[in-house]
Amino acid sequence: MLSKKYITLALMGLFLFSFVTESYSQRQSSRSKRSSRDRDTEETTTLGLKDKLAYDIHIGNLGFNSGFFISGKFAAGYKITDPLTAGLGLKAEYGFVNTPGDNDFDVFNYGLYGYARYRIAEQFYAKAEYNYFSSQWDRDNQADREKVSFPMVGGGYISGFSKWKYGFEVLFAVGGSRSQEPYNRQARDVYTFIEYTILFAYNF
Repeated sequence: MLSKKYITLALMGLFLFSFVTESYSQRQSSRSKRSSRDRDTEETTTLGLKDKLAYDIHIGNLGFNSGFFISGKFAAGYKITDPLTAGLGLKAEYGFVNTPGDNDFDVFNYGLYGYARYRIAEQFYAKAEYNYFSSQWDRDNQADREKVSFPMVGGGYISGFSKWKYGFEVLFAVGGSRSQEPYNRQARDVYTFIEYTILFAYNF
């Protein structure tokens, strides 16, 4: 009878010890889960400067009408919000013009531009640029240069799932400070009226 009583008490003590140990383990586990979740939240909400920087490389404006034309752009921007990026860039264009009955000549144009880009959807965006451009003429061994500022507006399409993405972009010149002639489509004046480029973007 006495041994039965001791056995019952021992079993009750073992049960209580197991219950307390299990409760303590669950409490510690929930605390560690909460702390790891808090750390993950802090890491995602406090992004560094490197995570806010975006880089673009453009190649385009290929033309073969009475010569050869190609242009390129490089820009660095800062992501103000997730869809909105603003930054500065450099652009350059080279053209070789073949004029029948006249001397051939080269043009080399370059400029600085500021831009604002807003992602409308996951793969589409709108963009505005303001260009400060310098155009060089080289005809009959006489070089001349003309400076002009003008805005461009348009948009593009982007694709890809990593930090590097690719797409295309189309911008239209909507005005300028030059009063002699409007912009033409052959890039023989100051710059092309329609700028179309292939885009390679980092951290878009």
